[in-house]
Amino acid sequence: PVLETLYGKNVHQDVSSQMIQDGLSETLRKSKLKFVGCKNIDSPELEVSKPYLFDVEIDVKPEIDNINFNGLKLKRTTYSVTDEEVEAQLQMLRKNTAKKEPVGDTRPVKDGDLVIVNYKGFEDGKPFQEVGFSENFNVKVGASTISTDFDKGITGMSLNEEKEILVKFPEDHPNKKLANHEINFMVKIKDIIKEILPEINDDMAKNLGPFKNLNDLKNKIHQNLEEGYNKRREQELNEQIF
Repeated sequence: PVLETLYGKNVHQDVSSQMIQDGLSETLRKSKLKFVGCKNIDSPELEVSKPYLFDVEIDVKPEIDNINFNGLKLKRTTYSVTDEEVEAQLQMLRKNTAKKEPVGDTRPVKDGDLVIVNYKGFEDGKPFQEVGFSENFNVKVGASTISTDFDKGITGMSLNEEKEILVKFPEDHPNKKLANHEINFMVKIKDIIKEILPEINDDMAKNLGPFKNLNDLKNKIHQNLEEGYNKRREQELNEQIF
């Protein structure tokens, strides 16, 4: 009785689980159903010296009659890579390879800077839990990392300057815990970093990989975009067929 009290429940679960597995496998083997997967298993308590009965709902492959696909009409979309798309990819690569250089106290924060800040969030004079306290938080000015109000607030601030910034989060804000709240941010600027974008030329291309010149890089971008369009066309045709 002591062992049953301590271990009975776990043992019953192990035994019933094994019986379900064995029973289901045997049933499917005999029935020759085209089994896909289980949906619901009703596993009652195991009763000693009694048959164990359980219900299971399964998915099976549907019976599909022969399909006459002669004359099936498919629409194949023609996609072509444009110069604008290649240029957009070049600009993205340019941003990804930008060098970061600390500004220090030589000038205040301006649009496009990467700013390292410490901040605390308050609502009605009390700490706001959803915002909390953050140290060395990265903010790309103009990207609305926290909000547009926050970016506007830190623009013009100098290194080590502290300031209170009021941020009004809209009702449709993705974070429901911030939506429709007015939060006072106590902000301190820890560092100001400017991004130096490289010129789009042969040197940039060589730094990005085994490219001889800028034209070589453009050809590779064009090839990658074309391969993407080919996969898209294939997927669209498959979806129409299904």
